[in-house]
Amino acid sequence: MTEIKLKNYYSRVLKNFRSNAIFYRYFNQKKRYKEALNLLIKIITFIKKNSDKNVRQNIYVSCDKSYFMYVSILAILLTNNVWIPLSKSLPKKRVRDILNDVHPHMFIHDGKDDTKNFAKYTKKIYSFSSISKKNLKIAKTKIDYLIDNIEFDNTAFIYFTSGSTGVSKGIKISHKNIISDVFAQVTHLHNFSLNKNNKQLVFGDYYDTAFSIFFDIFFPAIYLKAAISPGLKKEEILLPIDHCKKNQVNVLVAVPSTIQRIKIYNDKKKINHQFNSIIMTGEPFYLNVLKYLFDYFKSKKIFNCYGGTEMGNWVYYHQCKKSDLKNYKSLNLVPIGKPFFNVKTKIVNKELIVAGPMITLGYVNSDLNYKKFIFDKKNSTFFTGDLVKKINDNLICIGRKDYQVKIRGYRIEIPFVEAKLRSIKLIDQCVVIEKKSKNYDNYLIGVIKTIDNNITVGQINELLKKELVNYMIPSKIVLVKNLPLNSNGKIDRKKIIKEY
Repeated sequence: MTEIKLKNYYSRVLKNFRSNAIFYRYFNQKKRYKEALNLLIKIITFIKKNSDKNVRQNIYVSCDKSYFMYVSILAILLTNNVWIPLSKSLPKKRVRDILNDVHPHMFIHDGKDDTKNFAKYTKKIYSFSSISKKNLKIAKTKIDYLIDNIEFDNTAFIYFTSGSTGVSKGIKISHKNIISDVFAQVTHLHNFSLNKNNKQLVFGDYYDTAFSIFFDIFFPAIYLKAAISPGLKKEEILLPIDHCKKNQVNVLVAVPSTIQRIKIYNDKKKINHQFNSIIMTGEPFYLNVLKYLFDYFKSKKIFNCYGGTEMGNWVYYHQCKKSDLKNYKSLNLVPIGKPFFNVKTKIVNKELIVAGPMITLGYVNSDLNYKKFIFDKKNSTFFTGDLVKKINDNLICIGRKDYQVKIRGYRIEIPFVEAKLRSIKLIDQCVVIEKKSKNYDNYLIGVIKTIDNNITVGQINELLKKELVNYMIPSKIVLVKNLPLNSNGKIDRKKIIKEY
């Protein structure tokens, strides 16, 4: 992908913002692209006025999903600054660690945050409402000129995910990574066919970080001049069908666990709503879930998409067919399929290795890069750690080289969770394992040896809430007197997995 094409991408996006099509829709709230453009210019003006000249700003944004959030993200990127999303669910200690890793120049929030901690790092703290109320002199000029200031190989945003050592890993994503991923999506998944009446929804509790909202809904939508219709309330996230019906959503992006919940809740009732596309991502996609989608959903297309943060998002896709139910029965998994057009891959010792313009700039802590990345100006390489198997010319992801797992779409590294557990003084030793329920939902079990035999499971859970995000807390805690050891004197993880 050439720089000319990259510039054309942003030009098209800005051109779309001059239209009267619906940009954001949530029940009675409708915002058109023209309205969003006025707010976009205002936020751009505000950022430029409050930024140091010739210095790229690290701008932290902490908020729930909202119309203002979507517009502010684009404003940050178009001003050639770095967007850093902060999830509302992060523990305070983890937030402090992130702030120490990446110095904040500006902090924007929705008015629900305690800003005292941020005042230690920057004086530039603003709420969405205060920015909206600002009486700014806005230059009456075309904003296309902003594109000329963007260096496409520069960091566009930094996403923090959990690391294996108990320390958060900041992943640097460039403009080129973003655009490459979006271009692949609209080419293979949407075939450039979305029109002004199309709505798109991404939901799932793991989207509160805004990362997947950004890729799966925001940039593909604005490139295709589609409307964004996110689920905001908990019930809309867990069971989104009513939301989809009321807001005319016809492109649904979800994790398989959500479909499993819908299956249980609806008890074999037909979903009386037409989807143009259903895109599964974020978790292993089991055949029983696919069968349910075929039997009870109205959808023209069903996709399974594979990727990861370090790869810019999605790099493999598979358009599902009813024959998949038979062809892949032995593994009970839907294939991840074939690579997007701009993705190069190879398999070494069953590990999938990916290269292309979507591979990110690596970790903030560069010491972590040598194991996972090979950097190149044109096409960098990422060692995924995912083990794959080829069946019928399609790849199937069969597991991990390490102990990284996905629970409800969240990527979790088990050593990270164990490290946090062991940081609690009352815990002596622990092992965290992944299990599957009868409904094929993944969950964590914490097998723990405590220092104090009188401590209860309830007390441990309260302590865990101070250290871990809720999705990392094991669903089941088992207290044991001793953990089994293998012949090398190490904790016998395999035995624990068998026993629990």
